Amino acid sequence: MAKTAVDVLKIAKTWPIFPCSPLDKKPLTTNGFYDATTDEKTIREWWRRWPNAMVGVPTGSVSGFWVLDLDLDDSKGKDGIQEWKKISKSHELVLTRVHRTPRGGEHMLFRYDPERPVGSSTDRVGRGIDTRGDGGYVVIPPSRNSEGREYTSNGKEILEAPDWLLELVVRPQRDHRDSREHAPVDLATLTAAVAELPNDDDRWTELDLRDYVGWDGWNRIAMAIFASTGGSKEGLELFHSWSKKSGKYNRQATDEKWSALRGCPPDEIGPGTIIFLADRVNKDWRSRHQQQAVHASLLTERQFRDRYVPPDYLLDGILQRGYVYCMTGNTGSGKTCVALMLAMLVLLGRALAGRDVAKGRVLYFAGENPQDVQCRWERLREVMQVPDNVELDIHFMWGAHPIGVPQVRRQIDHYVQTTGPVDLVVVDTSAAYSSVKDENDNVQMLAHAKMLRSFVDLPGNPVVLATTHPMKHYDPDNLLPRGGGAFLNEMDGNLTLVHDHLQMTSELGCGKWRGPEFGVIPFKLVSGPSGTLKDKKGRPLLTVHAHVMSSEDLERVEGASESKENNLLLLCARSPGMTEVEYARRLEWKMSNGDPNKVLVSRVFKRLQRDKLVVHQRGRWTLTKQGERETKDMAESPTKKQNGPQQSDLPY
Repeated sequence: MAKTAVDVLKIAKTWPIFPCSPLDKKPLTTNGFYDATTDEKTIREWWRRWPNAMVGVPTGSVSGFWVLDLDLDDSKGKDGIQEWKKISKSHELVLTRVHRTPRGGEHMLFRYDPERPVGSSTDRVGRGIDTRGDGGYVVIPPSRNSEGREYTSNGKEILEAPDWLLELVVRPQRDHRDSREHAPVDLATLTAAVAELPNDDDRWTELDLRDYVGWDGWNRIAMAIFASTGGSKEGLELFHSWSKKSGKYNRQATDEKWSALRGCPPDEIGPGTIIFLADRVNKDWRSRHQQQAVHASLLTERQFRDRYVPPDYLLDGILQRGYVYCMTGNTGSGKTCVALMLAMLVLLGRALAGRDVAKGRVLYFAGENPQDVQCRWERLREVMQVPDNVELDIHFMWGAHPIGVPQVRRQIDHYVQTTGPVDLVVVDTSAAYSSVKDENDNVQMLAHAKMLRSFVDLPGNPVVLATTHPMKHYDPDNLLPRGGGAFLNEMDGNLTLVHDHLQMTSELGCGKWRGPEFGVIPFKLVSGPSGTLKDKKGRPLLTVHAHVMSSEDLERVEGASESKENNLLLLCARSPGMTEVEYARRLEWKMSNGDPNKVLVSRVFKRLQRDKLVVHQRGRWTLTKQGERETKDMAESPTKKQNGPQQSDLPY
């Protein structure tokens, strides 16, 4: 291998890296700096394919350093080095590692502090002084550009930035961007605002907005539209429509700029910029836009009828594309099992309880316990007989990352745009991905619900399903998600999962619902060993999956449940006051290891207690008067006594 490739592998022992073009520094891989890795095999393959590639390193929390970029560009009148001298002359000398660029600029590297995160920005500290932190990348030595000119280093240690510099870098912007730079703006309002913006150097100069003159201005508007729309197809169309206002418009260059932003998405510019600029151009644009919107919403009967859009179901008659649902169930009800089964049926395009399921792709956020989700998914693959060499089109997020934070959300958007549209997004659980500090705060819960809804805007117009815990002191007949009315009202439907601990079944039904209600769908929660996952001693791991029950399954389980109740009730009548272990031993109810199944005894007694047939006093179970009458009736009517199976009720 060439000396450069050997040096590249040395760098990868410290930071994840990726290849960049020696012509323009753009990433050569599909996903830009998101592809950065330390894997030797991948890196060797990259530099075998692109032997002259420069070395790119993602900045920010990924690498542990951020960069102050002192740019030199005579064509734009930028001299970041001189600007830096003016800014820093009244402060102590800043000593840290410095990389010299082929054009004569400098990259000053500083340690990244998670408590004071630094993003990527342009001219924030001063003209010609950029920052590269979270959401950015930098080319490092020993890279050479296409002219053979090299990046060099002073070899010093990377130190922490002084406080005065961090205050400049992370301070609130003093320019036109408002404090709600990343507050969401609907596409119609954004389109109206962009329509007001000129693409003419003379007009920007007249408005005293010289930062928007020439290429810099075009680039700024591109970044603002990209950040405002998440890099969507609609955003690209909007960027084209604005770019066409200039006589210099070039479709290919516009597409390439958008593509470049995918590799390094902006995080310090957004809709606030667009709205501010529109206000500067025409302070009356908002009222005109509102008048036009109201006028467009006044419809004749024919126009009203013509706007009908037929529902597009992912799960026929239940889950509609572009809708957001919660699935509420208490701990142990099988929320994750049912969510994984729904995901599997979408991937395979198989029906659920006689309802068609459209085949599609799935994005699954495994936030609460990803290791457990992994075990359950492996078991479900085995049960559904998916060959081990078949890779299903499901993508998992491992762990509870803050998906509502703009920087994280942009990475998710970028991932989906790169890998393809999705049909189902599962958020497991809503609480794991919530930044809400007070579940009783309606404003916070509404914002969280709207964040979940925003995922329907991902490519593919997916169904969004969030698993939720019920309110404290919940009513099993009226399961409501935590968060109160503010959260629930934002949901298009609340699926409820009511669990029967004796039968180990859960019924999927509907609470609050937009659309026709549906009959409950029963699931059996089935425990069993995984054939592929084992512990360090080589023993198969026990896990659980959801089995969709047929009417025959349900009848069999209900019959077996009644048999258990009757047998325990009769034994309690003959031998009152025994311990639960003694009852289990007498009935030969055993656990998988052969021990008496006192847990099952407790569950059956609690069902009998609910029916007021037994009472629990001083640690012992005895019959009530009603229970005594019931056992007398069973003794006199032998056909009422059931002698069905006592252990497993279904052949799993």
